[in-house]
Amino acid sequence: MLRLPQLHKPPNVTCECMKPSETKYSSHFLEHAHKSCSLHKAEVLTGNICGCFYCEQTFEPIEIEEWIEENFANGETAICPKCGIDAVLSSKFPITDKQFLREMNTLWF
Repeated sequence: MLRLPQLHKPPNVTCECMKPSETKYSSHFLEHAHKSCSLHKAEVLTGNICGCFYCEQTFEPIEIEEWIEENFANGETAICPKCGIDAVLSSKFPITDKQFLREMNTLWF
């Protein structure tokens, strides 16, 4: 009978794919930010920049051309002018930090 050698991984070796992803923002903060991505027209328009956590782009609020009217809640939600998704946040959040937008995207998409 032919015996094949057993393959063993050397001790203390980890695969890159096994490393947990590092996050800068707490899940509580990211969830709080997510709650602010709707019914926020006044908040978005008072800032000088906003960002989308779907396409991870930033833009000026005046670039927003489409708003979803939320009759049940008496407010309006921005649609991203870059990608058409309702994942826009105001400058109340660290939207110029690409890692923030990336972590939001990872959590919600």
